[in-house]
Amino acid sequence: ALASAIGTLGYYFAGRLKAVGRANLDVVFGDRLSPKEKLRILKASCRTFALVALDVAWFSRHTAERVNACTRFERDPGEVIGGKPYICITGHFGNWEVLGLAAALHGYPLASVATPLKNSAIDQLFRRQRQATGQIILDRAGAVRSMLRILKDGGRVALLLDQNTQLTEGGVFVDFFGVPATVSAAGASLAYRTGTAIAFGFSIPDKNGCYHIHLPPVIVPPPYRREDADGAILDLTQRIT
Repeated sequence: ALASAIGTLGYYFAGRLKAVGRANLDVVFGDRLSPKEKLRILKASCRTFALVALDVAWFSRHTAERVNACTRFERDPGEVIGGKPYICITGHFGNWEVLGLAAALHGYPLASVATPLKNSAIDQLFRRQRQATGQIILDRAGAVRSMLRILKDGGRVALLLDQNTQLTEGGVFVDFFGVPATVSAAGASLAYRTGTAIAFGFSIPDKNGCYHIHLPPVIVPPPYRREDADGAILDLTQRIT
């Protein structure tokens, strides 16, 4: 209820972000959705963001107890990522923060790549929270070498890839909701060059205060061939997206 109130209030003060959200919905859906339905989606997005922010604070106390009580995996994560190195991918959908906490508590700690937040105090809060159950946080600068080492040692690395990544920063154009969009090819490149399978996870809240963690099917990259690398990485990035 508090997230709903804060998120709704935040919508009215969002300014530029609200305009960006409306523009994106217009690009993706055009006339297929009414202005009223687009507004509903936009406000729901603001409420979801507020819920994530509030839960970062709530899960910071009695973390293990609260995460265990409030998360449900749709199937045992050991069936998906047990005993092998994996590249684990999620997006800014549901609560991506609680996903890392829950995975570590179930015995599958992730090494997650994170860009430091502009506000250093908030960044430290998020970093402490993310590491509370055994998750490792890797700074974006120099992360590739660290990820390669972790995968070689049989660990799991985690990436959030639903972000606009410029071509000069390693982005590639793929189809996203029928529109060309640039996303990072880092996950696909790492998977293809190392032969590591890609697992997905999404933590979706319900109305009773719990998170249901969905684990979609794994993607296994094709065998590495240097001459096919560019096309294979592009295709794999599209499949991930």
